[in-house]
Formats: sequence, structure tokens, C-alpha cells
Amino acid sequence: MQAQFAGYYEAVAQGYYKDAGLDVSILPGGPDITPEQVVASGGAEFGIDWLPSLLNSREQGAKLVNVAQVYSRSGMREISFTDKSIKTSADLKGKKVGVWLGGNEFELFAALVKNKMDPKNPGDVILSVNPLI
Repeated sequence: MQAQFAGYYEAVAQGYYKDAGLDVSILPGGPDITPEQVVASGGAEFGIDWLPSLLNSREQGAKLVNVAQVYSRSGMREISFTDKSIKTSADLKGKKVGVWLGGNEFELFAALVKNKMDPKNPGDVILSVNPLI
């Protein structure tokens, strides 16, 4: 479990949902499970998702509605070792960049495009779908 979801688990454990008349089951997630696909396929009635991922799913035809924004700002962060001298998104040109796919890539792609890089062009940036590499 990631810390960002601890409140949901604790709310189940403390009976907060039940007290509000809600029957809540938390389904397992993971890097290969995207909430919008689970909800769109009928596997869940509600999901927690990053807005860029949801918007992409809607663009692809999914009949989903954004009910609320749980996070006040994006959790997407690109980090680097200080000796790499990467200070801005523009400094990613020609570098290997790790990103989880499944909805987490859209903000990175937007930053790359804003800095005149094509995320699909290895001459601009080399994407690794394993962010630990």
C-alpha cells in the first residue's frame, strides 16, 4: 500500500464509510492496473485517478465522469542526481527518463512537448518504462 491511500484504508477500518451508509471495498491496484479501465469495464463503481489519465481515457471514448479532485496538485515529480545538471524539463533533451506508464506519463509528455521534444523520438529523450532505471 502506498501512503497516499492510507486514509482510505483507515476510513474502512474505523467504519467511517459504514457510518455514512456506504458499503466500500478497496480493490488492489498496481502499476499494471489503471483505475479508469477498471471503472469503465464495470469492475468498480468509483476510482481514484490522476486527472490527465482520466482525460486521456475520455478522449479515447470511455464514458467516465470526474466527480472530484482529491489532490490539490499533481504528485508527478521528475527528480535527478545533482551531478547530472538537470534543472528544468528542457535539460531532459537526450537523457534517459524513467516514467510509469498507465496514466502517469501525460504530464511528463506535456513538459517535453512544451520544450520542443517529441516523447516518441529517442533522439529527443529516451523513455524507460521502469522508473527505477
